[in-house]
Amino acid sequence: TNVVLVIMAKRLVGEEYHNSVTDQEFSQALKMTVGMVTNTAGVVFLCNAQPKEWYKVGGLVDDLYWLIIITCLVPPFVNLADLPFYVRGILTRRHFTQERLDDINARLLAEGLAKIC
Repeated sequence: TNVVLVIMAKRLVGEEYHNSVTDQEFSQALKMTVGMVTNTAGVVFLCNAQPKEWYKVGGLVDDLYWLIIITCLVPPFVNLADLPFYVRGILTRRHFTQERLDDINARLLAEGLAKIC
């Protein structure tokens, strides 16, 4: 849902009038920050709204602990995996057949030889 917040913040800021690009980016960052904090910490707080629930197992402190751990560890590994690259690769590789690859290689070879001569 945070991805949806980022997309909506970009669209909302695109509809606003700003005097500079810096003002526009600040507005976008502010909207994304408020939305993400509300979406993550606000939901956890509302689920554990009673102070007596805060220090129990599975309470507010426990939920925030796991939220911080997951938020710190998961994004670097997601970026390391580079999923968009693999998805684009899978989608574009389906269009190549052996005949098409042979044709491309022949053209590249001919162009390379033409440039050398």
